[in-house]
Amino acid sequence: TSAGTLVISNTANTYSGIAFVNDGVLRVTNSQALGQAGANGRTNVLPGGTLQLANNITLPESIRVSGLGFDGLGAINNLSDTNVITGQIGIVGGQPETLIRAS
Repeated sequence: TSAGTLVISNTANTYSGIAFVNDGVLRVTNSQALGQAGANGRTNVLPGGTLQLANNITLPESIRVSGLGFDGLGAINNLSDTNVITGQIGIVGGQPETLIRAS
């Protein structure tokens, strides 16, 4: 698949695995959109990928990031509103720079 933007806004996501954002933008507009937080619930944002937040959410997800994100948007990008990540954020090695950006 080619890079683009995938928007996840559902409130009843029961997914409990690890999500990978390899290339493009994963936009989250609901606190439960990434599924169940916990030992098995985590999101890895790899170089070329961006986790984008919008809609005044509080995200309980643990997130590991690396790189500058898709098209320089940042590995984590606050698109709009006031969004909070309450899970751990880890910066993973292998890239000379990692960018987290608020728009």
